[in-house]
Amino acid sequence: MLKVNNWLKSARMRVWPQHCQLCGNGLLKANSVLCQPCLGDLPWNTTCCQVCALPLPQNAICGRCLRKPPSYHRTLATFSYQDPLSHIVHGLKYGQRLYYGRFLGNALAEMVAQGAGNDEFKIPDLILPVPLHQRRLNERGYNQALEIAKPVARLLSVAISDRVIVRNTETKEQSQLSALERRRNLKGAFFIRRSMKGLYVVIVDDVMTTGATVTELTRALIKAGARRIDVWVAARAALGGNNSPKT
Repeated sequence: MLKVNNWLKSARMRVWPQHCQLCGNGLLKANSVLCQPCLGDLPWNTTCCQVCALPLPQNAICGRCLRKPPSYHRTLATFSYQDPLSHIVHGLKYGQRLYYGRFLGNALAEMVAQGAGNDEFKIPDLILPVPLHQRRLNERGYNQALEIAKPVARLLSVAISDRVIVRNTETKEQSQLSALERRRNLKGAFFIRRSMKGLYVVIVDDVMTTGATVTELTRALIKAGARRIDVWVAARAALGGNNSPKT
């Protein structure tokens, strides 16, 4: 009976909720988890660095990217990582609320589609969610980056694969490390299973903080022959700020 109850609870967490997940009230729009007022209160990342999506007072290129341009081409981030958005990310990552992944993926796809009139806008050849190590995937039962990437790929009609990248070392939890430790922690962590020669690929993840994960993954994809790499994330954290991921 306990197993049946656990299965039913798990199943309920995967369908769209009936009430706003922040205030508990309000009618929900289709494919949403929030009522309109709470949706408007989210920290949308409207002004940011035009390369790494770091939240800024105005749209520009941050000093960090000017001093040392990253190996990826551009980052798009739907939200700034702060409350109450952090509650949604945490619920997806650790609370089995897979509908949060669909919500974040839909919002990210809409943001990408809004750039269709931009001269730089191009549909990628392939979307690649950041993988988990197999042991962590077994423990959690799902990859939160894949849950975000699936609706993006579907809505934009882009190919997606969670089998191209292998996380061949089990790294420490990034949120507990300094920027330097994050880079060292991820060195050589990814293996690309097939040639990426000539492809424009997009890396999808839940939160980007220092960029250490996507930087190391970009290196591996460049070695595999990718011609352009962009990063699309649900949320961008301010470096060293109080809103950096604690989980």
